[in-house]
This record gives sequence, structure tokens and C-alpha cells, in this order.
Amino acid sequence: MFAGYAGLLVFVVTLFVMVVSGGTSLPVWACVFNTLVMMIVLLPTKLPAKGNIAGALMFLGLIFLI
Repeated sequence: MFAGYAGLLVFVVTLFVMVVSGGTSLPVWACVFNTLVMMIVLLPTKLPAKGNIAGALMFLGLIFLI
């Protein structure tokens, strides 16, 4: 379980850095669809499975963006 979360964290941070630095063809505002940003928004709530919700929203946003 912890290895999965560590892998997701590495992926999220790498994607965020690549989009912000211009290393991808995605526009900078695509960072809104990053799990890191969504987790910061979801953490104060009492929703269950915050990581799953944030991950699903990130991939859904990236599907529509790409």
C-alpha cells in the first residue's frame, strides 16, 4: 500500500514540475488537473478516499485536455 502511494507521489510531483517548467506540450494551467493540487483542496473535507477522488479527477481532466 505504501509503495503505491510513494509511486503516485513521485508521478504527481514529476508531472507538476514538468508542466510548470514547460517540459511537456501541456499548457501551464494544466497544473489545475494535478493530484497534488486536488489533494490540497480535498484534505480539509471529510470525504472518504480523497486520494482516489483526486486521482480520478486528474486523469479525467487530462483525458479531456489531451
